Amino acid sequence: VTHGTPSVDGFLSPEQIRRVVMSHKGGIQFCYEKELQRVPNLSGKIDIVWTIDLEGRVLKARVESTSMNNSAVEGCITRSVRRWIFPKPQGGHCIVKWPFIFKGGI
Repeated sequence: VTHGTPSVDGFLSPEQIRRVVMSHKGGIQFCYEKELQRVPNLSGKIDIVWTIDLEGRVLKARVESTSMNNSAVEGCITRSVRRWIFPKPQGGHCIVKWPFIFKGGI
């Protein structure tokens, strides 16, 4: 799992977001590898957009775009992101768009 260039709009820095995302990289990898066992050549990019509230919780997360077109991986990642906790933004909500890139095994 790698990532493209994320965009952050709001009251947290890209570095603050990156630290939280990287701390959950294993969970994202799990979502992908579980389905990779079933579909050996699975690969693609999934752009996830989420909103962080004033308490640092994810209010909502969704797939904005995908080239993978695999609802099992996309749903697993979206559910994972909704459980993440970020630093509390000072001043307002924060909207993040994060591209996750997956390269298949075979």
